[in-house]
Amino acid sequence: MLSCTTFRSKITHQNTSPSKTQFKISEEPWRSQKDANFANGIIIDFLNKETGESYEYIPSISYAHTQALFKTGAIDIAVTGIFGAWMIKMENPAAKIIAIEKTNFVNVLITNPNRNDDNLQKRRLMGLEAIKGWRVGFGSRYSGATFLYPILEMKKVGIHPNDLYSCIHEPNQARLVTNVADGTLDFAFISSHLNAPLENIPAHQQSLIKKVWQSNPKQNLVIIAGNRLIEEKNHGVLLKITKSLRELTSLDPIDHNILQALDSSELTRPTHRLKNQVFKQISEASGSIIKEAEHKCE
Repeated sequence: MLSCTTFRSKITHQNTSPSKTQFKISEEPWRSQKDANFANGIIIDFLNKETGESYEYIPSISYAHTQALFKTGAIDIAVTGIFGAWMIKMENPAAKIIAIEKTNFVNVLITNPNRNDDNLQKRRLMGLEAIKGWRVGFGSRYSGATFLYPILEMKKVGIHPNDLYSCIHEPNQARLVTNVADGTLDFAFISSHLNAPLENIPAHQQSLIKKVWQSNPKQNLVIIAGNRLIEEKNHGVLLKITKSLRELTSLDPIDHNILQALDSSELTRPTHRLKNQVFKQISEASGSIIKEAEHKCE
């Protein structure tokens, strides 16, 4: 998770006072409120300095709440996963996706090697097959990262939700990890990045959490602008926000802090593939397979 390090602004940016216009930003509540407050403080500081505008972070209490805030215009920028982005676009066709993370996101299946009967190496050889007959944790039912994507991965190898002994939804990823560590769950799907799949596991739990399987890299984090930012009078602001986000590089220590606050790899512009392939796949999956999994899981 993010450490409470001091955020330093880039010395190449002019430190101008924000205007009176205030834009509001929110994110899906996948992490604790304390972590979200800290991370969004970093993001807002960055956007203030890049655009000269004022921003406010609006906490969200659920994934559905994030979508509702966007739909009603209570927020101007939403930071979501791919499933949340699809849901927002379904309700708000004019919404503009301004950035999406590069292909670096992975799903990770974790277990506590000290709890289950079989040894860890055997479970790793089994891959996703290892979850059959066990208690499995997913993220929010509205999460693409920790619910939709895992269900699609299960479908690829012929695993049905009914093959699990039981499953639960836990939107807070830290609590999912704790549930595996303390034996409440046998396995859980968490979201991470390609080169550091267990990067968000706290130090005191690292001996209790091991990776069983990880997916191929994909895109997940999406940043979407709402109606007010799309208006002609705010076009210049939107361009500044978009440019500054897409130019973030993990090689720069300051940029790395901002990307870490977003929990993202570097960002890029959305492509037609997002709409034509990824969103189509989500649309198809949001029918029967998701409903079956929702029926199975608490």
